[in-house]
Parts: sequence; C-alpha cells; structure tokens
Amino acid sequence: MNKLMIAASAALCAAVGFAVESSNIVGYQQLNTDAKLSPSMGATFVPVSGAASYKLGDVVAKDMDPDTDCLQVLDPDTTAATALYSYFSKELADALAEEDGEPEGAYDELIGWWDMGKAGEPENYRSNTSITVGQGFLGLFMSAEDVTFTYNGSVPMTSTSLSTGAKLSPTLCNYLPIQVTLSQLTADGMDPDTDCLQVLDPTSTAATALYSYFSKELADELAEEDGEPEGAYDELIGWWDMGKAGEPENYRGGVTVAPGAAFLGLFMSSTGSGEAIQFNFPAAASK
Repeated sequence: MNKLMIAASAALCAAVGFAVESSNIVGYQQLNTDAKLSPSMGATFVPVSGAASYKLGDVVAKDMDPDTDCLQVLDPDTTAATALYSYFSKELADALAEEDGEPEGAYDELIGWWDMGKAGEPENYRSNTSITVGQGFLGLFMSAEDVTFTYNGSVPMTSTSLSTGAKLSPTLCNYLPIQVTLSQLTADGMDPDTDCLQVLDPTSTAATALYSYFSKELADELAEEDGEPEGAYDELIGWWDMGKAGEPENYRGGVTVAPGAAFLGLFMSSTGSGEAIQFNFPAAASK
C-alpha cells in the first residue's frame, strides 16, 4: 500500500546535500511492510529545512510490536546489525496503562523510538537519533503484522544525489515519494566489475538480483580500446545484470524501484580507491 498526500507550501529550503529550491511541495506518505519478514526499506521525502538528515522521531509506525519487530541498522562496512530500533505507539502505551490500572495517557512518555531489551522493555530512547536521507534499514517483523510507516517532508523538485561515503556495503533507499525506474537513475564512479546494488529477498534476505551501472565514460573507454569512435558503445549505458567477467548480460533499466525500497550496496572499488560513488535521482515533481 502506498498512500501519498501532498500540499503546496511557500517554505524556502536551503539545501544541504540536496538540490531543493524555493516554493516546494510538502506532504506525507504511508508505506506498508505487506507482512514481510525482512523488507529492505527507508524513509521517503527530504526535510523541509533542507537538512541532509531527519530525526527518527519524524517517522511514525503503526502495528509494530516492540517485542518482535525492529528496524536494523547495518554497519556499512561489515553489514552486521549495529542498532535495532522499535516503535512504542500511543495504542501500546495506553494498553500498558490500562493493564497497570493507570489512566489513559499515563505512559505517553513511552511513545516513540527505542532500543528494545530482550524482554521487550524500552532501554534507550532513540527518537532524537539523526538518520541521513537515503539511508536504508533491514526490517525484522516477526509479528507478521502489516506494519505501516508514515513519512513526511518535502518533495524534491530538482535532481538530487546520494553518496556512498566510500563505504563497502551501505544500505541505500529510494527516498523519493514516487516510483522510479532504474533508467531514471545514474551512477558516478561505479565499476561494473566490482560494484553493484543487491536486491535482498524480503523473506530470506538472500540476494536475488545484482545491478550495476555502465557509464558513458566506461563505454567510451571500451570503444577507444577497440579502436572505435566515441559513442560507438553508447547502447551499453545504463543498468545491467553483470556477468562474472564484468560483461553486461541483461539490461535492467526498466526495473521499477518503489518509494522507500532499499538496496544493500557492494562497492569493492571504494575499498581500494577510497572514493565515494554517487547516485543521481530525478526530480520527484515539477515546479
């Protein structure tokens, strides 16, 4: 389920890391887990302030069980889970208050995001934690509920970009509140021999697809090596399933990427060069 509500706003945004300009569109969007065990996901929109990060508390979750459900933050170098965030809802707080014979609202201070203990007890309040726009999470929803996340912010009206920070395996998401195709995205500095975006199965977390980008620069380099004129291999430009020898096998530009959908990166070229890869996203709305 994808519910998007937008409204015109005259707010001015001074972009930090994102090219959001003058009169923009703001709104909110609700995205569901579809009762999947481990979807790869992230927040949509960019902050109205133009900041490069948002607060975890800006995201609201419905039907999330803190005993069994969480968002896992994966280390961008090792992919180990470094943090587990779960949401304590108003409904749950009031249910606990009723169990304890307290009035409605007595436990409202629990509402928000927490590191949850082994017994489902909130340990450390995390709603003030900053999350970089475009950072993805690996969900873990053992309750099998169809959890709903509500995101809000500004709709990018110009192209924007997302950097890997020269990390080996960052989790990256489509932060636009619209579906895009891979053909609408470009990548700077991506080596198809060593770098790819991995699609993880939402039940098993196994990699089911590996996408890599063939750039104009690389196509022209190959043409020059073969004694061909510039532009001779332009048909290679775009997203592909890459073979074992770094050869493009199946063109994947038509693959759709839902709002909030995330990939697990694998950028082995960055470990050697120390250079970040940049992904370029289209505008999500027209001025």
